[in-house]
Amino acid sequence: MGVPAGTVIGRVVWQAFAGYLGVLPAPVVAAQDIGGVALGAVLVATVLGMAPALVISRSRPANVLRAS
Repeated sequence: MGVPAGTVIGRVVWQAFAGYLGVLPAPVVAAQDIGGVALGAVLVATVLGMAPALVISRSRPANVLRAS
């Protein structure tokens, strides 16, 4: 949700700023590139989150709660 919203807001702000400067507000980055970066970020976050998830899934909740 954040990537599409950020893309739209960024383009609107850039068009306003470019209009203020008097330059042509043409997008430089293709939508496919933005999608690829977003997909890559999701994949990296998933892989990095797997190690803590595996560690915590092997613990017993009762033992963890007793230790607190």
